[in-house]
Amino acid sequence: PKSIPVSKSETKYTALFSGIEGKNENEEYENSEIEAIFGGAELDYRKIKIKGNTAYITVTAIFGGVTLTLPENVKITVAGTPIFGGCENKAVSDKTSKKEIIINYTAVFGGVEIRN
Repeated sequence: PKSIPVSKSETKYTALFSGIEGKNENEEYENSEIEAIFGGAELDYRKIKIKGNTAYITVTAIFGGVTLTLPENVKITVAGTPIFGGCENKAVSDKTSKKEIIINYTAVFGGVEIRN
């Protein structure tokens, strides 16, 4: 899929009545926005290099699903709003890492899966 480069360190993915698969290998990663509306997204973030200490991923799954594959060497924090949907965090998180990925999700009749 094509991600929409918002800036050098930001990307946006949208799956609208479709499915996307992709890899984000950004060398100065800061932020992503992912939308799956009546569709699905499977995205691999294992090779990103976080600019600074904190990076963000905002996920919206409405009647759709998002699967995120994240690196193991970062701290992973997940917060969100499930409305007849949910989030399953299967990822291994390095609680001692200075690098952190914060995931904020909204799942309406949809789901988010986080793994390594």
